[in-house]
Amino acid sequence: MRPCRLRIQGFTSFVEPVDVDFEGLELFAITGPTGAGKTSLLTAMTAALYGRAPEVADDLKQLVSAGGDEARILFEFVAGGRRYRAQRAIHRTRPVQVRLEVQDGAGWKALIRGSRESRGEVERILGLPYETFTKVVLLPQGQVAEFLRGQGRDRRKILTELLGLEIYERVQRAANLGAAAADAEVEARERTLRDEYADATAEHLADVRKQLRQAAEREEQLTQALGRVDNALEAAREEQARARGLGEAKAEEDTARAAGSAAEADLARAQDLLASLAEQNARLDEQIAELAYDSDRYVALRQAEVEARQLVATRERRAGVAGEEGEARQRQDMLAGRLDQQGQALEEARRDLADAEDGATRARRDLDHLEQQVGRRLEVARLRERAARYTSDLDALRSATLAGRAVEDELGALSERV
Repeated sequence: MRPCRLRIQGFTSFVEPVDVDFEGLELFAITGPTGAGKTSLLTAMTAALYGRAPEVADDLKQLVSAGGDEARILFEFVAGGRRYRAQRAIHRTRPVQVRLEVQDGAGWKALIRGSRESRGEVERILGLPYETFTKVVLLPQGQVAEFLRGQGRDRRKILTELLGLEIYERVQRAANLGAAAADAEVEARERTLRDEYADATAEHLADVRKQLRQAAEREEQLTQALGRVDNALEAAREEQARARGLGEAKAEEDTARAAGSAAEADLARAQDLLASLAEQNARLDEQIAELAYDSDRYVALRQAEVEARQLVATRERRAGVAGEEGEARQRQDMLAGRLDQQGQALEEARRDLADAEDGATRARRDLDHLEQQVGRRLEVARLRERAARYTSDLDALRSATLAGRAVEDELGALSERV
């Protein structure tokens, strides 16, 4: 990793924006009096990359300048031939905002947004976790001697991760596994030789080879015999096919002869039928020739035909009249039903009229009695209203009675027309 640019604001002693450009520098040193902020620059790089810093761990809010509410870090670096930019905004009251980008042409392409995801992506890009980075790449003040005085196992682990020596450990493990597998295979084959090939001597080998030659000769003889059997079988199949062909030809010949005999018999019957039809035709011609033209008979037949047609027309008209008569009867039945209904309604109206007349009579009688006996105006007015209502109902019933009588008269006239 090579630093390219560092910009900080509101970070420890750097209250105002500070921009440090590392472009074009092969070797440089950061110098200054105590408290000038030399270590803060390195701490800002570490915080921008991993979201952690020595002495404060994950609590980056402690790095915000005194009296300030926010610290901002922008760190550009090159790793693996590509340029990256890590940004963090540290607030006292809000979560830390993180953004990791990679340069894409003239612009920047976002990789990760999120503290945990960003830390993992940085470890992948640099190939170093936070602990190794702070012990090898960026040693905090006072920890150089700790690295030098550390145990050999820890220093070996750090150097292995730094120099990429873990590949040799993987090769060694793979080689050990391969050697163990080869040893196991050799042992298995030696066991097989001891158990299954104990009699593999020169004499036994010669005997086996002799048996193999004899088996090969026997196989050759059997192959030749099998060839002769195949030839004989093929000849038998050809002979069977020829015999089957002859049998089929004979069957077809018999079928053709039978069909010819049947055709001859049909022909003979057809000729006999033709001769019979010719004789019948001749007799019909003779009978037709013997018939003479009778004009009176022809006229009578024509007149009978005309009368027959008139009779058919008369029957059709009668059928139509019968249909109309049926429709008239249906209509008469329907009118009769309506007449019954109107009669019933008229009867009910008459009864209601009688009841109304009785009520009106009683009302008048009560009115006269009250006027004579009591003379109270309020009761008289009520009775008069009642009498008026009865009178109105009486008029309505009379109108209904007249309408019912009109319907009854119309139904009577319609019945007479039907």
